[in-house]
Amino acid sequence: MISKGAPYKIACLACGISEDAFADWRQKDPEFARRVEEATGKMALRQLAKIEKQADENFSAAARILERSFGENFARPEIQFNMLAQKQRDRQSFDDRNLG
Repeated sequence: MISKGAPYKIACLACGISEDAFADWRQKDPEFARRVEEATGKMALRQLAKIEKQADENFSAAARILERSFGENFARPEIQFNMLAQKQRDRQSFDDRNLG
């Protein structure tokens, strides 16, 4: 399901497992984690190829690629603000965990 583009949460629901169990399996089994990441990456590349195919004739497809790939520069201002705020929260969380 992940290879078809389902978010982890939806894939877990469809398989009848909790998100916590899925996260545990990924953490405890490096091969499982690698396979999940591989499936995710391949799905993303397939979807990107579809968007790129449309980009020559569809401005919104090209804009979507820029927004998603280079959000800091091409996303709507409110999205850029949210991205910056999330980075700052992540940095603070990392500092709190690692610097005491």
